[in-house]
Amino acid sequence: MARPAKWRCLECHPGSKLFGPVGVPARQLDKLRISFDELEALRLLHLEGVTQAEAGRRLGVSGSTVSRMAERAHRMITEALVSDKAVCVEGGPVTVVRVSESVNNGDPEGRQTPVDEGAENVERGDRMIVAVPYLQGNVNAHFGSTQAFMVAETADGKVENATVWEVQGMQHNHAGIAGFLKEQGVEVILAGGMGAPMQQALKMQGFELYCGVQGPAVAAVEAFCRGEIEQRESTCGHHHGEHEHQH
Repeated sequence: MARPAKWRCLECHPGSKLFGPVGVPARQLDKLRISFDELEALRLLHLEGVTQAEAGRRLGVSGSTVSRMAERAHRMITEALVSDKAVCVEGGPVTVVRVSESVNNGDPEGRQTPVDEGAENVERGDRMIVAVPYLQGNVNAHFGSTQAFMVAETADGKVENATVWEVQGMQHNHAGIAGFLKEQGVEVILAGGMGAPMQQALKMQGFELYCGVQGPAVAAVEAFCRGEIEQRESTCGHHHGEHEHQH
């Protein structure tokens, strides 16, 4: 089995980009591709002026890897400028992007969620990190195809801060999702529907799984902290063959 690509952490939202000679239709241009993480390496090195070691730390790779990424990107850009070709920024290894962050019990998208101040957090520890597949503020019903995760740090039954991470190329990637969530210190995953292969892969990594969860993501995490969500399994009703992908 091929070794899964290591995820890279981006600090700017990538978005596909195409740059080419003025006045030439895109369909007529030869295209040279630069990946999202290569563009991020150039941004860190040349716009922020950080060292290769610091750029590597922020990307989640080694400094030597950053050097190779930047060298390749420079070569592609130079060839495009000299040969009247286009540069296309897209794809690359698995990446994650910090989309938004909130603190003091706020929803990452700016909504505030009420908390039952009288509830006791008896069964849960004082502090815990919980992940939720995220879609427009709610729990995404289809875990395997989610394009974002909310990672919430909780204390005393409340969400202290929550960060939304957009994932690139991780859909149905069991090892990639598990590795990313482990890196964030996640202990518990709240989800809607989840296929059996994904459940098995996550359990093997030591995560506590709670399926069948619905509604606003922050409220779901707080309900979990109050002991209101029971642990149970759920199969995903999304039938497009996604559970046959990489384990």
